Amino acid sequence: MLTQITIKLFGAGAVFCLLLIMMTDANAQTKLNIEKTDQYFETASAAFRFNGVVLIARNGTIELNKGYGWKDVKSKTLHDSASIFQIGSITKQFTAAIILMLQEEGKLSVSDPISKYLTDYPNGNKITLYHLLTHTSGIDDYTKHFKPFQFIIKKTVDKQKVINSFKNEPLAFEPGTQFQYSSSNYYLLGIIIEKITGRPYEQAVRESIFTPLQMTHCGFDFRSLSDSNKATGYSVFYKERQSKAVNLDSTILYAAGGIYSTAGDLYKWIKAVAHQQILTPHSWTLALTPNKGNYGFGWAIDSLYGRKYITHTGVTANFSSLLLYFPDEDISLILLSNTVGSLWNTGIDISQIMFDQPYPWGAHPEVKLDSTLMKQYIGTYAYDKSHTLSVTVKDGKLYLDGTRNTAISNTPFVALSDSEFYNNSLYFKIEFVKDSSGNITVLKGIREGWYLSWTKVK
Repeated sequence: MLTQITIKLFGAGAVFCLLLIMMTDANAQTKLNIEKTDQYFETASAAFRFNGVVLIARNGTIELNKGYGWKDVKSKTLHDSASIFQIGSITKQFTAAIILMLQEEGKLSVSDPISKYLTDYPNGNKITLYHLLTHTSGIDDYTKHFKPFQFIIKKTVDKQKVINSFKNEPLAFEPGTQFQYSSSNYYLLGIIIEKITGRPYEQAVRESIFTPLQMTHCGFDFRSLSDSNKATGYSVFYKERQSKAVNLDSTILYAAGGIYSTAGDLYKWIKAVAHQQILTPHSWTLALTPNKGNYGFGWAIDSLYGRKYITHTGVTANFSSLLLYFPDEDISLILLSNTVGSLWNTGIDISQIMFDQPYPWGAHPEVKLDSTLMKQYIGTYAYDKSHTLSVTVKDGKLYLDGTRNTAISNTPFVALSDSEFYNNSLYFKIEFVKDSSGNITVLKGIREGWYLSWTKVK
């Protein structure tokens, strides 16, 4: 939810300390790597740079499941493995799974137009369930229409009011032609689930997924949860100052981001994915096949260090989450935090430790490119009307400078190859794509498992 390219950088002292941890004993075995991971989070927690719970498992065995920092600062209550968090957009995986269950039961097809279930939705005859699942519908993201204070909603929100906030916005593109992440897609899928099942969305997920998998610490109405393990969410979290955020009512997050969970329950979900439970193998193949933007059905699919992974992040007004699973190695990484901000950078740091890799994208030393080759990338690239990137070359390095909402400002990138570049502070990779005539036409920005395509406009 509210996913953006969010940049949170460690202070210089914390970075130096963390680098020392990662650099020592490079040939450490699994157990020592877990020890180094624990040291990483102890250091980050002491510097108020991570606050939450970490779970790491390999081959069905949980090797680390530990809390770091404060569950609640005011009461001086520390996190432990039982802490409960809102998980934001990781919710989308569960929504997608219910849709696939309904397809298995013959109650719908992902190729159905949404007009079959939402009869008055604009352009509903050319937008399919598949487009909603893969974020290729072109539907505007409803989260953009709520100012920050409006997300601090403490009462039930009428679902039709939410839909009305985006349904009449023009499509960003012809459905099926591009990828653009939009939580509106999954909000609509929740409505469709309710129409087909005759049950509230929350009940459908609980009865079909939570109960069979014994995910007993998962739910939806986090604001009303009275469990002592419930974490307090913070919109500001520094050593000198912390600001408690009001919990969102789950009706504003709904099928796009409304679930709460423990790390342990999310690991039960990963094991179900790994062992193809809940759904048939065919349905899991559909869910985990990358489409435009490397996005499947509620999952992003990519690779690090030549190892395939599936992932999703989540961000609400006061919580953040990351689920990262390497299926071939059967390695799971779950990060849950009761502070706001992307956990992607942290997840890649930990992956580097586990796999003894010196660079975010593997053991790739910087490639020196000819200045003539570099100049062909210079230009302006547009994602949409309000998001553009300018590429320049200076002192043998490629620089990206974007509009304010891209969160990239005069940022240097080093070359991995003739067409691939990365920035190891942002954990952001870019790739230039040529057309059949050899002209640069597209810049692919790759982060958080999926990519966005930026078209060269000049």
